[in-house]
Amino acid sequence: MRLFDPYLRSDVRSDKDLENLAYFGTQGAVVCAHDPSRFECSDDLLAYFEHLLVAESARLRQVGIQCHHALGVNPRSAPRRAFHELWPELESMLGEPSVVAIGELAIDSADSWEYGLVEHQLRLAARLGLPVILRLPSLKPLAVLKQVVHCAKRSGLATSKLMLTNVVLDAPLRAFVQSNTIVCALRMDSEFLSGAAWSRLQRRLTKHDLCLTHALGDGMGDVLSMSRAVLALTEQGLDETSIDWWSHGNALSFFGVEG
Repeated sequence: MRLFDPYLRSDVRSDKDLENLAYFGTQGAVVCAHDPSRFECSDDLLAYFEHLLVAESARLRQVGIQCHHALGVNPRSAPRRAFHELWPELESMLGEPSVVAIGELAIDSADSWEYGLVEHQLRLAARLGLPVILRLPSLKPLAVLKQVVHCAKRSGLATSKLMLTNVVLDAPLRAFVQSNTIVCALRMDSEFLSGAAWSRLQRRLTKHDLCLTHALGDGMGDVLSMSRAVLALTEQGLDETSIDWWSHGNALSFFGVEG
């Protein structure tokens, strides 16, 4: 079984969790910056990014997982003080060989400041040729996504460069995602995969629409969710090519990473 996890918050998980990821087939992952705390100043946030680039890389390498990174300013981790000086330093870090995306970006309160923060980084992504990881809110995700897509188009970033996490693919959101060629990183538990909801979803998805993720460190994510999903899909008779795309191929292609 070959797995590539596009969305891993490794800094809030134990060494044992990472060992289990490797044991159950995870060969590579994107360690994603998120919102471990609200940082006081730019230097504190940059130190967190440096921790992901150095210490978390070492932890993953130790268990045999190839480590890539996504760095970005989440509104919940944005420094309390003015942080204009953050941007040149972040842009320099985004040039590191292991960095394959900007993220995670997020919208929580849906105010103009948050959308401005997101759009600034969408423009940066467009200029640097990087994709973006966006965590959708639980409330009104479609309305938020429509506004972010508007920001992306205004920033010159193709919507195919957006990957969504924390996704619940109801019919309206699924239709919007497909019409804008947006990629979704989904955590699928065995109950979902064996139910009618999965059958409906499967009929409406192409093999390029989604990636599987453990979503480890985010809510209910666990170290077995991807391997269980692959086994459940195999038992249901899904073709091997589609399973390969969802378990690693789509993520590798999205991030421009060689497997």
